[in-house]
Amino acid sequence: MADKFLDEQVSLRISREAAEALTENRLVKINGSDNEKVDMCDTANDVAIGVAEFTYASGKEAVIKCGGILKIEAGGTITPNAELVSDGSGKVVARGTTATTLYNVIGRALTDAADGELVMVRWGPYSTWGDNAS
Repeated sequence: MADKFLDEQVSLRISREAAEALTENRLVKINGSDNEKVDMCDTANDVAIGVAEFTYASGKEAVIKCGGILKIEAGGTITPNAELVSDGSGKVVARGTTATTLYNVIGRALTDAADGELVMVRWGPYSTWGDNAS
């Protein structure tokens, strides 16, 4: 059986203080009260700025991967080419199709994955309405 994982190709990293504990390979966002800090994406469809490179304690300097081909933890079944958004715990899930919802897509899946597995993602954030075809 062939390995479904590609080598990560991180093209951009930033460093920010963790405002709370961050989990490796999960999505992070700018802190709501201090834009020099980051939090875990903890709401479905959050606007993510990147992926925590490692697990970090609150108050520690965190490296955030925010460009390239990245490994991210899946929060459900993912198929290749699916547009991905944040779930309520910083994992990625396939975006919905509700016509009145503006989805904050973080990129497209390059591999398949099940809940809790890592999926390779071509990072490229954009927003789209749910009734737009992929």
